[in-house]
Amino acid sequence: NIGTHALVNAPTNVTFGTSAYGNALAEAYSAGATDEEATKYAISSTAVEIASEWITGGIPGTNGVGGLDILVDKGIDKISNQLVKELVNYGYKMVGEGVEEAIAEILNPILKNATYSSGNEIDWKSVIESAIVGGLTAGVLEAPNMINNISNDIRQNNNINSNDNT
Repeated sequence: NIGTHALVNAPTNVTFGTSAYGNALAEAYSAGATDEEATKYAISSTAVEIASEWITGGIPGTNGVGGLDILVDKGIDKISNQLVKELVNYGYKMVGEGVEEAIAEILNPILKNATYSSGNEIDWKSVIESAIVGGLTAGVLEAPNMINNISNDIRQNNNINSNDNT
């Protein structure tokens, strides 16, 4: 349930949103924006950051649920091998976070042009770098969850096998 996950992860989301707002505000001020321009940029940038994080899985490491997760989970659930299922899910989270970061990087110059600046263009090299760094970061942050899930699957299979042998 997306609502339950949003509530459980509310402290993380508030911290994340506050940090995104503060960073965007400081960025706009350092570029010479007025109070009104900086505030508009910070609000819109924070909205993009939060919205993009909820496309797939939310903030890495929080066990969040994103908009695409319900659809993707239905496909992943059809995989019968638990190890493969965990690895596919792990890869999905990495790719999802990379895509989320790329979207935010694409929208950033558009928001700057709309609020306090002009002539900003999408830097495709930065988009690619953000996607890679986002994906790798998700990989690091999701690794403990994946390892725990695989460990639990192995224990569960061992219990089933030992019960079958008795």
